[in-house]
Amino acid sequence: MSAVPVRTVIPMIVAPLCLALGSVLDSTGEPTDVGFLAQVHTDRTAYALSTVLLAFGLALMPFAAAGARQLASGRGATLLRIGWVLTAIGGVAGCASAWMFGVGHLVASDPSLDPAAMHQFTTNVTNSPVAVVPTAAGFLLTALGTALIGIGVWRNRRYGAMGIAAAILLCLFCIGSVVIDASGPASLPRDLPLVLGYGLLATMAMRRTADVAAEPDQTPVTV
Repeated sequence: MSAVPVRTVIPMIVAPLCLALGSVLDSTGEPTDVGFLAQVHTDRTAYALSTVLLAFGLALMPFAAAGARQLASGRGATLLRIGWVLTAIGGVAGCASAWMFGVGHLVASDPSLDPAAMHQFTTNVTNSPVAVVPTAAGFLLTALGTALIGIGVWRNRRYGAMGIAAAILLCLFCIGSVVIDASGPASLPRDLPLVLGYGLLATMAMRRTADVAAEPDQTPVTV
């Protein structure tokens, strides 16, 4: 059994927290709503911070999944590897989408620009395949990869009740990503299971590292 480096545990805690906080801070509604850009301008600081947190959290998710991948070898390891790959692809796509939309909305919300024209432009971009594909890929692949990581940890059977709880929470996040399309405080039922699930994975990783450190040195002594 090998230790999980501390540098891989940190993203497992930070990435889900950034995603949850970023979603809570964004209370502007749907980009196609009339008055959306005016709301972005009113809550400009919160929206900018939300964009940074979401993009940073999605960029860290591949590293969080990489840390989770090291929790199992043998039984469940294949699911963990697949989950890591899907999460990595989804994280990159989602990060690009978050920056594209966030920066674009902040620029378009400038009151010196024609509000009607900017609203029409925002609506067209939001509904275009260029925006829909990376957005859908980012969140759906991240959600599916997260669920596979949870199932992989459960199948490994090494972590007992903690592994089962992590699997349930991460699968709940996957389901919530599909059925809960919300921002602001209403996003917490979707994102809180991700925070708690990865928190359990981080705890497992730290316990595994402590167990490895406590093992006696098996290196043969040469005279």
